[in-house]
Amino acid sequence: MTLNTGTTISLLLLGYNGLLSYLCFKRARRSGDFYIIYPTLAAILLAFILFLYFFFLIA
Repeated sequence: MTLNTGTTISLLLLGYNGLLSYLCFKRARRSGDFYIIYPTLAAILLAFILFLYFFFLIA
């Protein structure tokens, strides 16, 4: 994988995580809606772990 491809994938993943967090916090406005945040944080952490696995253990 070239540096350009890795940088593009990193930026796309960062944008995806930012969009996911924005939508999550926009939807969870009331105090009882914070249960929505936990699956979103789990998805962000899983994406980060897969990112680290792909770039440091495979490439």
